[in-house]
Amino acid sequence: MPGARTSALLIPQLIPSAIWTDIIATAVRYDAIGAWAAGAPSRLTVAQAGLHVVAADLTLASNAGGVRLARILSNNTRYEATAGQAPPAAPGETSWAMSTLVNPAIADWYTTGIYQTAGVALNTGGAAEYGTDFSLARLPAGSVGARREQTVGQAIPAGVWTTLTWGPTVFDTGGMVSGTGLIAPNDGTYVMWAGATVATSAANLQGLAIVVDGGSGAAYSMPAQSASSAPAWSVTHVQPLLAGQLAYVQAYQAAARTLDVASLRPYLAMARVGP
Repeated sequence: MPGARTSALLIPQLIPSAIWTDIIATAVRYDAIGAWAAGAPSRLTVAQAGLHVVAADLTLASNAGGVRLARILSNNTRYEATAGQAPPAAPGETSWAMSTLVNPAIADWYTTGIYQTAGVALNTGGAAEYGTDFSLARLPAGSVGARREQTVGQAIPAGVWTTLTWGPTVFDTGGMVSGTGLIAPNDGTYVMWAGATVATSAANLQGLAIVVDGGSGAAYSMPAQSASSAPAWSVTHVQPLLAGQLAYVQAYQAAARTLDVASLRPYLAMARVGP
């Protein structure tokens, strides 16, 4: 699987308060697809059309105040993934790991960034053993995948795991769209991605899950809670599936809330990656 991975390892970048800030790569670990250029160090650019996985691993220095959010953006306009955390007290750092499936055209480009409201600027990679990495990998030719999204905010009632509904199909290269989810067209190993966000509000228990055929194999994301946290989920799951098995997404809120669609649209994506 050819790809590119940039790194800001051991060279902290100052992230101002209350403004989205793109991560600037200070080095490239490898680049087999010609995605990175020193003249645009925050970007990974697509050289060949087809299914890709884009991923970010980010850290931010400890500070107990404000909101923490991270995102992956395409062409400086479209949210592809977000992740949120409650701010940790010292000496803990905020960390995010997120990835998603995309189907870009040639010359589309991706950035990753951080938003924080501590009231002061904070450094990335505050501990020497942690870095800030951003990667783009092209799936092999012939890989099949699909991504579904929702453009209308869905109400999630209190105390009930609720199946998400979908609107637009962003892409479907394998006839995978079915009912409330995505269906495996053939036996094989699949990667599944899901994401959603809700507005900042008082702390409450919440979760997002990828479920396969009513509960056979699932991945959960339950972000840390605080009155100032901005809940945003990024979930990834790998599982062998039989042809016809369905993957879908459920959300849980201890207090009734509505999924946000103003930035990131709730999504489910899936790709076959192996036998």
